[in-house]
Amino acid sequence: MTDLLTIQGQADVRGSRVLSQLISDGVCRSAWHADRALSTNTTALDQIHKGELLPTDCPRVFLADIQTAGRGRHGRQWISETDNLAVSMVVDAGEVASPSAKLLPISVGVAIAQAIEHQIAPMRVQLKWPNDIWLNNSKLAGILIERSSVAPELAVVGMGINVGSAPEQAVSLMSATGRPIDKLEVLESIIIQVSDIMKSHDDHVINEFRSRCLLTRKRITFQYHGMDRSGECLGIDEHGRMNVQTEDGMTTIESGEVSLVRF
Repeated sequence: MTDLLTIQGQADVRGSRVLSQLISDGVCRSAWHADRALSTNTTALDQIHKGELLPTDCPRVFLADIQTAGRGRHGRQWISETDNLAVSMVVDAGEVASPSAKLLPISVGVAIAQAIEHQIAPMRVQLKWPNDIWLNNSKLAGILIERSSVAPELAVVGMGINVGSAPEQAVSLMSATGRPIDKLEVLESIIIQVSDIMKSHDDHVINEFRSRCLLTRKRITFQYHGMDRSGECLGIDEHGRMNVQTEDGMTTIESGEVSLVRF
């Protein structure tokens, strides 16, 4: 069992208070907070590899005020300054009966969307399969889920949200709403929603995703068995897989990169 709350460096006191409250409320069992980190996912994986993070410590939240070498999917870099949110949550997927493990990326996307919509109502967030969150037709946040062979039952759920600023061709909550957004309020809401959705039924998660799906009825491009393909997105099935109508018939995609065709 690790310390309930580990603080490193000159971490923002307000952030530590939020984490402490989440632990007290039973939303998570432990947390790690630093003023700066290369990557919250990397820190979490390192603790798992060293045997410092056990299932009894989970859910465990990792928060960095500044992330300097975060990772997105396919090795893309995700740098988070002080006005943005870089957080990882380690969950014991073996304890999660519903939603099923294959729905984890979709479940987390729905949870982030619900948390953000609570902050910016009545605006609605869209979800781009498999794990991006969009707002105003631009990327707002991303999810990266990783596991370690040392403890494959533990899923490291990395989340990056553009709160106060965004890279080119992306959007932040502040630019979309025209007002300052407290990233720690976003943090608290997201961790609560992720924790709650782990208790939801699969059909609820699927329906919530479908209601926000960015790609449904849109023309998309994708890779299938190493080949570039295109077609009309028909949405996700009950297993969270993407169905696409191509000129050769319907194709079901379990994972991979999907792009919206812009005219």
